[in-house]
Order: sequence, then structure tokens, then C-alpha cells
Amino acid sequence: ASAITALYAETVATSSSADVNYQLANPNSVAYYKMSDATDQIGNYNGTADKVNFSTEGKFGFAGKFNGSDSYVSLPAGINKNNNFSWSFWIKFDSMTQYDTPIGFFMNGSTNFIDMVSVGRLGFYDGNSRLNTPTGTFATGNWYHVVLSKSSTTGRKFYVNGIQVASDSVNTNSGGTTGGRNLFGAYSSGGNPTTAAFALDGKLDQIRIYDSAISAADVTTLYKEIECPAATVINSFNTVIYTGNGSSQNLNIGFNADLTWIKSRTQTYGDNSLVDTLRGAYNLTTNKSAAQEATNGGIVINNNNTVTAAVVSGNLAGETNESGENYVSFNWKGGGTAVSNTDGTIASSVSANKEAGFSVVKYTGTGSTATVGHGLGKPAELILVKVTSASASWAVYSEPTGISKYLELNGQGGTSNYSNYWGSVAPTNSVFGVVNGNFNNNSSGATLIAYCFASIPGYSKVGSYLGIGGTTGNVVYVGFEPSFILIKDSTNSGNWALINNKTAPTNPRKTWIRPNLNLAEFTNSVDSMNFSSTGFQVSGTATSDFINRSGATFIFLAIA
Repeated sequence: ASAITALYAETVATSSSADVNYQLANPNSVAYYKMSDATDQIGNYNGTADKVNFSTEGKFGFAGKFNGSDSYVSLPAGINKNNNFSWSFWIKFDSMTQYDTPIGFFMNGSTNFIDMVSVGRLGFYDGNSRLNTPTGTFATGNWYHVVLSKSSTTGRKFYVNGIQVASDSVNTNSGGTTGGRNLFGAYSSGGNPTTAAFALDGKLDQIRIYDSAISAADVTTLYKEIECPAATVINSFNTVIYTGNGSSQNLNIGFNADLTWIKSRTQTYGDNSLVDTLRGAYNLTTNKSAAQEATNGGIVINNNNTVTAAVVSGNLAGETNESGENYVSFNWKGGGTAVSNTDGTIASSVSANKEAGFSVVKYTGTGSTATVGHGLGKPAELILVKVTSASASWAVYSEPTGISKYLELNGQGGTSNYSNYWGSVAPTNSVFGVVNGNFNNNSSGATLIAYCFASIPGYSKVGSYLGIGGTTGNVVYVGFEPSFILIKDSTNSGNWALINNKTAPTNPRKTWIRPNLNLAEFTNSVDSMNFSSTGFQVSGTATSDFINRSGATFIFLAIA
């Protein structure tokens, strides 16, 4: 009966699979920031974030967390162009200090901003006059929806949680400074970043900018915006642990994999072995720069929902199925048989699982600036690239580190700088860029393989967080309970860390694999990680293999 009642009460919200209702409340939209990063969803005014934590829970999915001292999002010029505009956003204060500034824009020869006039009270200032909300409108720890609209005919209006709380008839910019910056989370009347006195300590989410004074009905629509459940991704990733039998055994993974990664948990010399359906019976190793080598049956991806692990002679002996040794197998589903992709200037073969944000891409390098099709239908946020035909280090792109830096999966180092290493622009919905010259993502004449990942709400997340050190722990929000997390300190030298819920089944999870080493599982006596229903928490200050070094930026891939 309860199921029947649920079906009868079904609404558009409960039957939809999109994670957020993107319908704009007014056609005069200038910019829209979901605040899972600094990207403008409309595409005209992408921001640049400085010390903003986007791996935190928001009103809708993720939010931007501002630290109250030196974090902000800087926006391009021209985002506000006239004397008719509206700003809509959700805000949650962690602490309140006079002059805290959620939004500050330079426009029409005047600096316009919303700041905290007094504790619990926001005000809008246009360079000469103020419009303030009532005293005590805001408190810490709660989400509030705020809209400020200004019309050249009807004046200014403040709305909080869908209700108009203040208005006046001021309809022009009255003066102000002659310079400034467009910022979220801060204020600056000049060309330099804000000072701590004007910085927000709290979160911002769902920021929308309009070049008109939106109506009260539009405000209500925005306030009543809902978050629909994310589409469920199933049978696309699975971790299997097993004990070697010294001959051959089938691992039941529940689907036909297109990438399998096997690592011994107990051997002190076991390489990380990777095979995929595009390369066939050839093995790559994340802890080596060596070219691929024939598996000789060591790992076979089958088409009956299994992977076969076997002991073979030669260099791969014992790495997948030695008797009595413990192993872990990570498995990803792509799109099955590869298809030809001509989206990039380099033709590629692609096996893509768009629903799960994963693809395997094979291409031949040109040594010249080029693009490669990845088949994801959304921008790739993490790319692991390896030359298969020759010895070369793994090249790693991550969205948090950008196109002019790269990491090496087989190394300990932090990011290396090289201008446009991943092309002149960030990956698009169809392609990623490669560098001009014989480098590890585009060596002329070399065969290369790329494993591409994109965030899928409720299933996977590529992101970053700032280490804070200490045992209190840093909480990272991803929107689901992880089963697999790959982490690297991108600031400093240190090993990669791979933590999963099969080899470390309970909190605190102190046992992990180091993909850049061929050693057994590592148990850290200082650092630890807890999985939660919405993300993970890291703590500890170890001097090696650390995941929470104070001041360091860590990139990660988390999968449910």
C-alpha cells in the first residue's frame, strides 16, 4: 500500500533523474554558478578560485566554502553591464563579522556589493547609498536564500527566503570608486585581492546573475528550487578481493569489464597490473614507466562477467595469482567494443560509459599541438595517459591542477609546470588537449592509452581539498558513500594512496595501496581515513604517505 501511495503522489521532482533543476527563472540570465567549482554554467564568465573549498556540502550538492581570510572567486569584467540587475544566491554563515562580503561587483564606475552591515544584517551598497535587511535577519548555521534586485524604474528590493524584506526607490548608481574587482566571497575597491576584514566565513551556493530586476514570482521560483535524486549508476565499477591458487581462477565481477587493475596485497614485489579491452593481452604497470608487455594469460578480461587471473612465467610471474598470496582487483565498465572517434584532430578509438563517466581511449601521438576525442559527453576531469609502445612516465591531468601542470602516476613528485601541457583550453564535452612536442601524452608516432574520468552526481567525484593537519580531521563532501578513493598530494612529494572498502572494510581505514610502488599494502600508524554516507574524512600529520598535510592541496577520485 505504501508503494502504491508513493506512485500516486509522484511528481516531476521525484520522477526526474537530473541532480538539480537548471530551469532559469528569468530569460535575462548573465551567469549561473552551481559552486561545485568556479564554472559559469552559461559559459560566458568562468571564475578563478583562490583557496575556496568546493568539496563541501551545499544547499544543492556542492558549495563553495570561504575561509574568512583569503579565499575568493575572481570573475571577469563585464558581468554586470547596466543599472538593471539581480543577484540570487544561497548563503550559510559559519561566523559573522561586520563587513563580511558575499558578493562585490565593479560596474558603471561604481563598486556595488552586499556585505554585513552589522552582525545578522546584510546591506547592499552602490557607491553612495545603502539598502539593508532588518536587524537579526541572519544567524550562523542556517541556509538562507537571498535576492537583491535593482531597477532603473522601480528601485531596489531585498528578498530573504522568498519574502521581500526591504525596498527603496533608488534607481541609479550614485558614485563610488573608479576601480575594483568582481568577486564572490570578498570585496575589493582596488585591483588587489581583498583583506581579511571583508572576507566571508561561510558557504555560497546556486549563484545566479541577471541583467534585469526579476519579479517576485521569479524570486519564489528560485527559492522553491528543489534537488532531484541523482540517477543511479549500477554495474559499472566493482572491487574483488581473492587469494591466489597458483594456477588460474575466474573472478566474478558482475559485468563485462573494459579496464581491470590487479595488485598483490601481501607480496613485497608485486607490480600494479592493468589490462583493458582496447589493448588486449598486454599489461601496463602504474608503478613503472616501461612499455606494455604481453600478459601471456596472466590477466584475461572475459565476456561472461568475469576476469581470469593466472600465474604465468617471466616478468609477470606471481603478480596476479601466486598461491597463498592476497590480491585485489578493481574493475571498470566502459562501452564494450571500441568505436572510432574523430572529434579531435587526432583520431582515436574509444570505449565510453557515459552514464558512469569513464572511457578508455587509444590514439597515436603526433608530436604537435592536437586534441583527442574522449567520448564522455562531458569534460574529462581526470586523465591517466601512458605511452604503450615505449618507456615513458604516466602523465596525469586533473581539473583542479589545470592544463599547464601534470603529475606522474608512477612517481612521488608534486605537479610539474609546463605551459599548455594539456592544450590551450581545458577539456571539453568531446576532447582533451595534448602538448606540442614529444612528451608523455603526445610522443610522435607512439601508441598511447588514456583512462578518462568525469564526475557523476551520486556515483563519482573528481575534486580536491586542502590539508589542515592534525587529528581533528578534514571532512570532504562528495555526495555519496565512497568505496574507492585515489588521492595524491599535488603540492609536495609523496606517494599516491588508494583506499577502498574491501581491503579496509571499517573505519578508521589505515590500510591502502600505493599505485606508484610495487610494495605490499601499507598500514599507516598516523594518518587515517573514515568513510561516511556523504564523503570521507582524513586526519593525521605523517611525514610520508600523508593525506592531510597542512597547507597542501590534494586531488582525488572517489567512486561509490
